[in-house]
Amino acid sequence: MEGVHPNTKFSIGQAHHALSEGLKNSGSDVEIFAAAEHMIDDGLYALVESNDLCLMPGGYVLIEMSYLSESKALFQTILNIQKLGYKPILAHPERYNYYHSNFNIYKQIKDAGCFLQLNLLSLSRYYGVDVKAIAMTLVKSGMYDFVGTDLHHDKHLRSLKDIIEKYPVREMLKTCTILNPTLLDHINAGKGQHIIAG
Repeated sequence: MEGVHPNTKFSIGQAHHALSEGLKNSGSDVEIFAAAEHMIDDGLYALVESNDLCLMPGGYVLIEMSYLSESKALFQTILNIQKLGYKPILAHPERYNYYHSNFNIYKQIKDAGCFLQLNLLSLSRYYGVDVKAIAMTLVKSGMYDFVGTDLHHDKHLRSLKDIIEKYPVREMLKTCTILNPTLLDHINAGKGQHIIAG
């Protein structure tokens, strides 16, 4: 996010290297793959122009918008990312309150070739009942392609554990074609556990 989290592919790469080395030195065989969640702002426009996006395995690009106001550049950003040969994923679409009264917008986003990623915390009332209602509607409609945790701190972790204990998440998501496992197809398998962090 320009002006707030001014990360670059280089700075993320350096942090990824330091974390990987720390894990290795501690005897862990967990392998971390770095990526980024790109805010649709002027900074993203510049990254697209210079083809300097921080990609997920398989050429996916995770994008997000402000929760406060809709980005008028969403569909153009989707198209610009696709022109580079990459596949955009819109993070936590259920959390954009300005879309809650227009379910058709989610279909339009998917029809534009953008994947949708569920934030698992949205299946509870962590972000409020309206977000949960839209998340459940999107799940029932089979609209999600990926699932993420948006894990930032211990409170998130505790809440995620509660969700897993309270809800049959895997059963609920059978309505959707969840592509998370395909990310590993793009990674050398068999090197221990894998975590993809963004």
